[in-house]
Amino acid sequence: AKTLSAVIVTHPELLNTTLWNTVAPVIMKRFSEREEGVRLDVFATFNDLARQTSSVSKGTGQAAVLAHLRAAVPVILKPLCSHLK
Repeated sequence: AKTLSAVIVTHPELLNTTLWNTVAPVIMKRFSEREEGVRLDVFATFNDLARQTSSVSKGTGQAAVLAHLRAAVPVILKPLCSHLK
């Protein structure tokens, strides 16, 4: 997860192609990880993806990148809510 986080932060040009299409689904599946330390790394990686998406959409006006984040919200709410209890 930490390696993915580094790629997300250093290569924002990959957001609209590789990161949201192939990496984000894998990250979202890992939200239900049993080990808390790993789960926290996964949440931090997704946080980096969301922040980078926001930055790119504001800086370039690419609404398509932001649409990926909006589509992911329903998928991530269930695991997040279960971990916040």
